[in-house]
Amino acid sequence: MDFNIFLELLSNNLFKLFCHQDPATLMFIGDHQIMLCPRCIGLHAGFFVSLVYSLTENHKRNHFSGIIPLTICISGILLILLEWSLSQLAIISSTSISRLFTGVIAGSSMSILALVYTRNFIHGSAQGNKFTTVFVLGILCLSLAGVSVIILSKNWHLVTLVMVFIILFNLGFAVRAIILRFKVSGFLNYRRS
Repeated sequence: MDFNIFLELLSNNLFKLFCHQDPATLMFIGDHQIMLCPRCIGLHAGFFVSLVYSLTENHKRNHFSGIIPLTICISGILLILLEWSLSQLAIISSTSISRLFTGVIAGSSMSILALVYTRNFIHGSAQGNKFTTVFVLGILCLSLAGVSVIILSKNWHLVTLVMVFIILFNLGFAVRAIILRFKVSGFLNYRRS
């Protein structure tokens, strides 16, 4: 099987699980259409970049402290809803760039909140979760830069392969968090007879 055909089949079947794939909003790289809308690309890429960066940082200084980082994260998620709502009401016109950037900001914000949740509520310790305002803003900027470089590469194969990897990684993180939550709650604990 030709690599292009394999990659198209893989991406189409995987991406349709996570994206509406509305042809009006999909992006093209060269002659190939990326089967994720810009908002979904941004959400997944922002979540991934923030997650990897946060996990590789020095855990002793990564604590979620203060109302400002929390407000930034919640605002990041609300921003994507606001942009979508204003577009649906025809108050503004969403573009691929606005969808991509609001997706990255919301994805990064969700990643930070997911890490805080898994570390605080699943592992039961606030140690290793200090996300200061500068750290949160730094993650958002890094995510925007990373996604821009990938999209501007103009290489359909690279963008598609990277997005397949990112989605599988994010899915693995989510499944791990769910399993850990069930273990902590005692749902997965059973007595051996």
